[in-house]
Parts: sequence; structure tokens; C-alpha cells
Amino acid sequence: ADEIWNYLDSETSQGELVIHFTGLSSDTAKLLRRLQRILSQAGWENESNIALDGGYGSLQLSVKAVDLADETATIVQRITSASREYECNYLIESCPTEIKANLDVFGIDPALEVISRRTKKQFDPNSIINRGRYAFRI
Repeated sequence: ADEIWNYLDSETSQGELVIHFTGLSSDTAKLLRRLQRILSQAGWENESNIALDGGYGSLQLSVKAVDLADETATIVQRITSASREYECNYLIESCPTEIKANLDVFGIDPALEVISRRTKKQFDPNSIINRGRYAFRI
């Protein structure tokens, strides 16, 4: 167990970007091709891995040692926007803090914001539990 945690700690400390996508199998397959183009245009194709589980409609993108340059946030925005085009949800599992601060890490359909806010208000009326850390920065 210690070896696994040490590995995970070293990976995230090096600025790895990990995004998990879910959707219909046909949509995640289309998203895979789109992500490959985006990564190629960004010059990240040699620094990234994509794993598709077509049976479950699950796709995981990992990019090693993400550079904290200004264009990185733009590239991540292009990646997450592409998921919306193919009606896939995403979760940014790991990302450098400097980039994550300006992103919606949950990637939940915006139509669910009203429901999320009502649920949060019902179960946490004083907004004391993880304020601003839930979807839609609730």
C-alpha cells in the first residue's frame, strides 16, 4: 500500500493532468478521436495516454508533467468543451492547482445546477460543508 501511495503522490506532485469522461459508448469513441487531435495540436501526444473502455462508455486521459504556461488552461478548456459537444460528462481527477482554480472540475450538465443548489440548501442550509468545493462552486 505504501508503494502505491508514494507512486500516486509523486505523480500528482509532478503536475499530472487526469480527466475521466463518461458517456454513451459511441460518443466516447468520437470524443477519443477529437481528443487525439487536440493533444496533437498542443504537442502533448507523446506526453499523454488515453484509455477507452467502450463497453462502459468510459474514457480516461492522462497527461504527464503539465506545463503551467498560459496556453495550458486554454487546452484543458478545449478538452472539456469537446466532451460537451459529444454529450459526455467529465471529472478532472488530478490537475495542478494553478490550472484547477479556474476550471469546473466536475463537468456536470449545467441544466442540473438548479437541482444541485436546492439539494445543497436542503442538506446544508448554512453552507458550512466544503463551501465552494462542490459542483458549480456551491
